[in-house]
This record gives sequence, C-alpha cells and structure tokens, in this order.
Amino acid sequence: MRSFIKKYRRHLETGAFFAGAIIDQLTLRRVDLLFDNIILISYLCIAAFCLVVYNSFDTERERESLFSRGAARVAQWLPVVAQFSFGAVFSGSLVFYSRSASLSVSWPFIVIIVLFIIGNELVRSRYGKLTLQFSAFFVAVFLYTSFAVPILMHQVGTVAFIISGLVSLGIIILVGRLTRFFARERFEQSRVGIWMSVLFLYAGFNFLYFQNLIPPLPLSLKEIGIYHSVARDTSGSYVLTYEPAKWYTFRTIDSTFHLASSTSPSAVAFSSIFAPSGITTRITHQWSRFDPISDVWISMEEVSFNISGGRDAGYRGYSVGTSLTKGLWRVDVETETGALIGRTTFSVEESGIQPVLKLQRR
Repeated sequence: MRSFIKKYRRHLETGAFFAGAIIDQLTLRRVDLLFDNIILISYLCIAAFCLVVYNSFDTERERESLFSRGAARVAQWLPVVAQFSFGAVFSGSLVFYSRSASLSVSWPFIVIIVLFIIGNELVRSRYGKLTLQFSAFFVAVFLYTSFAVPILMHQVGTVAFIISGLVSLGIIILVGRLTRFFARERFEQSRVGIWMSVLFLYAGFNFLYFQNLIPPLPLSLKEIGIYHSVARDTSGSYVLTYEPAKWYTFRTIDSTFHLASSTSPSAVAFSSIFAPSGITTRITHQWSRFDPISDVWISMEEVSFNISGGRDAGYRGYSVGTSLTKGLWRVDVETETGALIGRTTFSVEESGIQPVLKLQRR
C-alpha cells in the first residue's frame, strides 16, 4: 500500500480534489445558509490541519521521535485529505457563483482550478509541493472570505472585497507561522516561494476584481431572457411572452428576436439575481448594440432598480429596451460600480408578421 501511494499519490490527490468538488455539487445550496458555511469552514480547517501536520511530519527525525509507525501510515494520507478539502472549497465557490447565465463571469474560477490541477500533476519536489499547497490554501481561503465577509457586513462592493483580502492574508500568515513552528527547516527552504506565490495571487485577485473580470460576490445571476412583453397577475407572478427556440438548440427562448412592427421596436429583459439575506443593492440593465463597422459595442440605454436579498430563486426585475434596430444586441447586468454580474446576447431581425409567442410565469 505504501509503494502504491508513493507511485500514484499525485493522481490520488487530483482524484480527491474532484471528489470534493462533486460532493459540493450535491450538497451545497445557498451561500447565506449557516449549515453550508459550517461545511466550508470545516473544509478549510481540515486543509490547514493537514498542511501543518503533514509537513511537520515529513522528516525521518520527526518520524522517529513524534510518530509511531501507525501514525506514519495515517500521515501519508493527509495530502489526499487536504486535496479533497481544497476541491470542496473551490467547487463551493463555483456552486454559488458559476451558475450564472454568462461564462464571462465564471471563467477566472475555472482557470484557477485548471492551473491548480496542472500544477498538482507536474510539481514533484516536496518544496515545490509545499509552495503549491500554500497557494491552493490561500486561494481557497480568499474564495470563501470573498462571499463570507460581504454577508457578515450586509454589504456588497469594494470595501467588503478589500477586507476579505486582508482577512485571507491574516489567515495564511497564521498557518504559515504554525507550519514554521512545527517544520522550521522545511518551511524556511520554501519560504520565499510561498510568500511570493501568495502575494502574486493576492495581486491577481485584486486585478481581476477591479477590472470587473470576476463577479461581484456574493451576487449571482440566476436567469435572464429577452421577452416580447411583461405583466403582473393578481398572485404577484410575472407573465412573460417569448419566442420559443427550436428544439435542437436546447434553449427555451429563441436567440433571435423578431420585430413585427417598426412602430414599436421594443423588447423586455427579465432577470433574477440572487443576493444573500440582508443585502440590498442597486443593479443596472445595460442595453448595447454591436456596430460591425467600428467593431465595438455601443451603449444605447441604461435602466437601474433596487434588489433585495433572501429569495431563493433570486430577486426578479426587468427593463424595456426601446428603439431596437436590426443587428446584434446584448444586455449586461451590472452593479452600480459597473461590475458585471452576467449578460445575454441576442440578434434582432425585422419581420412583417407577428411571431408565434408562448407564455411563461416567473
């Protein structure tokens, strides 16, 4: 068993990473639920424990003085347990934020996970592994604090993000001191690489955030669609009319919007945005048209409204885009500061007849 673990440990760690991700997909529900947060905090504590204990154990001298042979057999599994915890925390962030209608707000998470998996498979030296472990732990902590701090503050925005980053740095410094205390020699040999990677990741997260390349945590877009009309019935539900998509497109709403008359060239963008309980903020529907001549998106209209958190299916709201013309259009859902929550893109075509419409209640 020991030789098997030594030979396939890297692959076992990657497999454990995916196992943690799959379990989160099946169990986690909402970012503001106490039980879900306890689970994620437990994963972080387990990962920190494994990181400190395994590295303090990984010398022959300490193996003889601090651990029995039975403990040695248990300790060799700690990296696998740690990877399971990392995968669970990373996946938890994807569960909460990457179910958005737009890949443009979730790709940084996917890139981080892919890079970590590649590094986990390629890095073989124990000192490189220690740097990789600290990097993964810092990313996991930052991802968690990025939505936990805004929930505790009941606030979304730059201040909450900066505080979450500082909290993450404080936690990684604490774990680093513990590792240095129990495994001084090994930590000192990797110290420069560890802190350089942490600072690089910290700067990278801030760059992505201020360039609006990651979603404004903990808001997430549950759904968005382009409709022909919207009304509200006596039960409080929205009644929407839309053009059904062809069956082979695997869509509900057609990506082509047909204008039946040039006298009323308008469309309705309907969205549902999830926000945790206690958070109230203002969002904007940004209507833009693509100009093929200049190859840029031109802002045409902006409609803003307030949303309140707590509804499981998201806070519903809509805007009406007027003066639509033939061509490619999109609607960006943004915060007041311009951070992108999600978007939908559609094309507009002129039609002499009224398209066949269906009803949908939300």
